[in-house]
Amino acid sequence: MQNKEALIEHLENQWRSVDEPTSIITLKRIIEFIVGLEEENRNAGLTAIAQHFISTLSLHYLDIMSIFQQKAEQEEIDLKEREGTFHAKGLSVGCTSYPNCITAS
Repeated sequence: MQNKEALIEHLENQWRSVDEPTSIITLKRIIEFIVGLEEENRNAGLTAIAQHFISTLSLHYLDIMSIFQQKAEQEEIDLKEREGTFHAKGLSVGCTSYPNCITAS
């Protein structure tokens, strides 16, 4: 349990230190810069933006999954039913098995 708490604390600190370009103004400035680059660098820049969007959506799905799990536990929904719900709704986010959803497939 202590390792879990240390991991959470470490990730919280890392999360706070990240300066994400989340505003539309910032994103517009980045895109305007990227489209002026040579093709190879432009492609790399657009790929970085796409990866950011994918990561953001993955975090959103993980948040949905964590909220569902908390509520399901409160309502005493059994593990098999929760697992079935995740798989039926396609909320596996690259998981190979529940509850180890962060494991890449």
